[in-house]
Amino acid sequence: MSDLQPDHAEERFAGTSDDAIPSRGFQLLPLVGLGGSAGSIPALQAFFRSMPADSGMAFVVVIHLSTAHESWLG
Repeated sequence: MSDLQPDHAEERFAGTSDDAIPSRGFQLLPLVGLGGSAGSIPALQAFFRSMPADSGMAFVVVIHLSTAHESWLG
């Protein structure tokens, strides 16, 4: 057990949820942000093909596509 005290959200929702609200008591998941333009899509695809599924990281990917550019993300 952790010696951390519940935060205000845990206390407020304690009766309606069962550990549904992440807090200081949970281990933080590393978050990786990646971004680029349409030309970066092949590199991002190669990156994710080589990234292990169980890396323990969460990824946020932001791609800027021109309105004239067809998406390859499907």
